Amino acid sequence: MFTVWDVGGQEKLRPLWRHYFNNTDGLIYVVDSLDRERLGKAKQEFQEIIKDPFMLNSIILVFANKQDMRGAMSPREV
Repeated sequence: MFTVWDVGGQEKLRPLWRHYFNNTDGLIYVVDSLDRERLGKAKQEFQEIIKDPFMLNSIILVFANKQDMRGAMSPREV
């Protein structure tokens, strides 16, 4: 069975993310490659997620979105 949750990035929803962590086998964390201003916040949120005990054994993919756009950060920068 494969279940997908798109929990979004709205700040008011972030405290609810932890309710999805139990029995999570993988996480695709999407980062906007054009948004340099919020990259630090995205990093902070990501670090909080991966520190959760339910996420310790999860496979994680960080997806650098919008790579085709001019001015996008490289995957290494993201």
